[in-house]
Amino acid sequence: MGRNNKHKRGARNKRGPVRSERRPSLTGRVQLHEHSAYVITENGDYKVMGRGKREIMDGDTVAVSIKNSPHGERRAVIEGVVERAAISVVGTYQTAGPLGVIEPLDSRLKADFFILPEDTSADRLGVHPGDAVVAHILTYPTRLESGTVTIERRIGGDDAPDLGVQYVMARYGYTDSYPEAALDEAEGLSLDVSAALKDPLRRDLRDRFVITIDPVDARDFDDAISLERTPEGGYKLGVHIADVSHYVAWDGHIDLEARHRTTSVYLADRVLPMLPERLSCDLCSLRPDEDRLAFTVDIELDAQGRVRHYDPYPSVIRSRVRMDYDGAEALLVRAGAVEYSVLEGAAEDVAAAETSREEALERGLA
Repeated sequence: MGRNNKHKRGARNKRGPVRSERRPSLTGRVQLHEHSAYVITENGDYKVMGRGKREIMDGDTVAVSIKNSPHGERRAVIEGVVERAAISVVGTYQTAGPLGVIEPLDSRLKADFFILPEDTSADRLGVHPGDAVVAHILTYPTRLESGTVTIERRIGGDDAPDLGVQYVMARYGYTDSYPEAALDEAEGLSLDVSAALKDPLRRDLRDRFVITIDPVDARDFDDAISLERTPEGGYKLGVHIADVSHYVAWDGHIDLEARHRTTSVYLADRVLPMLPERLSCDLCSLRPDEDRLAFTVDIELDAQGRVRHYDPYPSVIRSRVRMDYDGAEALLVRAGAVEYSVLEGAAEDVAAAETSREEALERGLA
């Protein structure tokens, strides 16, 4: 039996050990799943192996090395965290002796966070065991130590009206905060029309009658239109989109965070914008009577509405009127839904349509 075992061991040794192929360090973004983690890099996506999963959170930028697993699969080994995506965690407060414990609502996070005995945030905010809270991360988990937090805000108990939304945000990795680097980058941006117009491709369209049409409760206005008659009896439709690319540098902090978010998220009681508010609600919001950089497509239509020509280019615009859908519909109804040229000089009509809508609302007819 001993010889047989020795023979078997020898056979394994003869075949040789499993070789690990170590590649140069790559940088990528962490994507957590319920039972696994991946790092998304420019060279491909790699599953995370080893204990490094304890120190990463969804969206983190990490340095990794790529190795071959015993089964020949290429896996990512976490070498270190380059930049943290989350600065807070949503969870349930508990106690463990002198320590406070935050159990994350996001089930993809397997490690709890601790509140140190000298931290009085729970008492100060009236937090009791079982309450849901938002906690600011002081130190992040490592392979050997747990992370620590301090409580920022009490959401409430099981009956808290905010709890359901907070759970959805935590479960799907949504956050209403941005990495400090992205916020700092956004605050450093400014509108400089004169400098922008030095670009020979950018055209000054501030003399056009441009309007936005959005929901009545919209906070940002990122697209606008203009319309005018052509000498041939057709129309020139201008579609103007906020020129986000002018402000967002490729591979910058804002760009990387926007890629991670992929889109703005509309929840029951809030909007989680893809871009920081400095952009989404200011520089890239086409508010009335303010100069804004845009990307325009002029579309020439014949009298039957068929496209004859189009011309895309960067521009500077100045919205004249902010309309909502009901106001736009009322204006089209008044115009017979045919003469769209009313938009060319109808600021008074727009105001009248808005007044009519308000009166209808007061009578309970809208």
